[in-house]
Amino acid sequence: MALEAVAGLLDAEGETAEEVARREAARKPISTRSALVPIQPILPASGSYDEVVWLFCGRVDARGAEGIFGLAAEQEDIRVVVKPLAEIELMLDTGQIDSAHTVIALYWLLRHRDRLRKQWTPG
Repeated sequence: MALEAVAGLLDAEGETAEEVARREAARKPISTRSALVPIQPILPASGSYDEVVWLFCGRVDARGAEGIFGLAAEQEDIRVVVKPLAEIELMLDTGQIDSAHTVIALYWLLRHRDRLRKQWTPG
């Protein structure tokens, strides 16, 4: 099983990367409970491809996300999983996550987690 962050492609003229992130999260269904925090755009292989991946972090509520999701027309078979931080750290340490954008986003989250918790926790 591949573990990957929510991802999608710009489908429409004028669509923003943040709109794609929100659309793709809603298809899972994961509701974003805050403004998305831009992490950074990345170039997976700047010398070989012209693809740009925009990374975002958002506070989500995944409690209702049990089941299989995705669009049949896009051959998607997506299962939402929620993992404790300690398990994510172990998976990163042991190379169990091989999606580059997911690895970058998770390392960013580990670095900024305390700040985000303060920002997103009222009072």
